[in-house]
Amino acid sequence: MPFASVGATIINILAGVLANGSATLSNEAKESHIVDVSNFLNTIGTDITGSGTEKSTINGVKSLGGNVTYLGVPDQIEVGTYTLMGAFLGNYSKVAGIIPEHNKALFDKLE
Repeated sequence: MPFASVGATIINILAGVLANGSATLSNEAKESHIVDVSNFLNTIGTDITGSGTEKSTINGVKSLGGNVTYLGVPDQIEVGTYTLMGAFLGNYSKVAGIIPEHNKALFDKLE
């Protein structure tokens, strides 16, 4: 892709899932949301490797299915919003159920 884009990466992943053959994505977005979409799709029968890296491969499958329960990653913007609210209000707050590595840049600045 000419530039990394979350939306374009997800659309390209979805386009390759049921296609015949395989597709390789280069210069894709690497955000945790991309990896999460790929992980979810893999739980329902896709074959995606390398998501979140410089290059991923999508091997098309004939069908998807399965009854799965999947808990997606916490939204980074919401985590950041609630964290900053507590910091700006100057009182102790705890944002539970987060993955700190996904908001590392913000947390490093706050420290």
